[in-house]
Amino acid sequence: MSSTFDNKKYLKTIVSEWLLIGLGVVFYYVFPFVSFYLSDFRNFGFIDHIDDRFNKLLIFALVYAVLVPLLFYFKVAKGEDSKVTLFIEGLKQNIFRKDIFLSFLLKLFFIPMMYFGTIEYSWLFIDSFIYLIQNGVPAEFGGFKVFNQIVFPMFLHATLAIAVSVYLFGYCVENEKLGSKIKSIDSTWLGWIVTIICYPPFFAIMFYIIPKADQDLAFFINEEITAFVRLFIMVVVLFKTWTIFTLGTKSSNLTNRGIVSHGPYRWMRHPHYLAKMIVWWICLIPSAVGHPWLIGGMIFWSTIYVLRALTEELHLKKDPDYKEYMTKVKWRFIPGIY
Repeated sequence: MSSTFDNKKYLKTIVSEWLLIGLGVVFYYVFPFVSFYLSDFRNFGFIDHIDDRFNKLLIFALVYAVLVPLLFYFKVAKGEDSKVTLFIEGLKQNIFRKDIFLSFLLKLFFIPMMYFGTIEYSWLFIDSFIYLIQNGVPAEFGGFKVFNQIVFPMFLHATLAIAVSVYLFGYCVENEKLGSKIKSIDSTWLGWIVTIICYPPFFAIMFYIIPKADQDLAFFINEEITAFVRLFIMVVVLFKTWTIFTLGTKSSNLTNRGIVSHGPYRWMRHPHYLAKMIVWWICLIPSAVGHPWLIGGMIFWSTIYVLRALTEELHLKKDPDYKEYMTKVKWRFIPGIY
């Protein structure tokens, strides 16, 4: 360890980060929002033991305990403070910095969620994989049912675990060499509201008011048609995963960490949201056939994501680089249309 390394600052940083994320962990763990959010994935038959909460919490705690000191060792070695430390020091001096406060809220809200999401989705995939290794494919699963009931859910679990872990890294790490330093943070009420209502616990509350009745494991008439539709969904999900990997270390909501103009972002400005909405509308079809009023709920949630795109642009347009990007990539969602 370098002689210039500040052990006291390092300890204060680690403790403050542990406390911050710990508060969020308790909140997400005590209340059933995570279980609600993942309820779709509990509806296929050969996995019914994925609620081993103690083991998941133990794994989470071990990963968390190791990662936090590692993540902040390099910040402290460079003489930098974490956002939490800066916020607390500011309060001690009766100084309120809005940008630091918003960064503090961003970490408090998203990091515990992304940690839990990574653990939950990874657990679902690993649990399914271990079950298959130990027990093989259930005898009643033949033909297309193997794809529908095993391959497709495991694919969703794996891609979601990867996507959420990328976002987790983005929220945890700011680094100039990685191009993930926060240049600015959205400070508008509308920007924050249309973002956070898309996540637990607000999503769970809003769902009961305005349902988003899509089912990730929606069934379409028979096994054959369901397999065909799910194969198309897999292509869209892979496209969505590509958009996340293209953002890479810049992945996070409500922040400007520099402009991305390659990959799918060279064709449209919000390919991630487009992919999400395509999957939603496809997975709504079985529910909407008997209950067409559910289409209204999907229109509402799609509008929320359009508003997210618009508020993001209002924030990012303060950056001249984004203004230039908008002149080159004119379309938000569908090239040639909108």
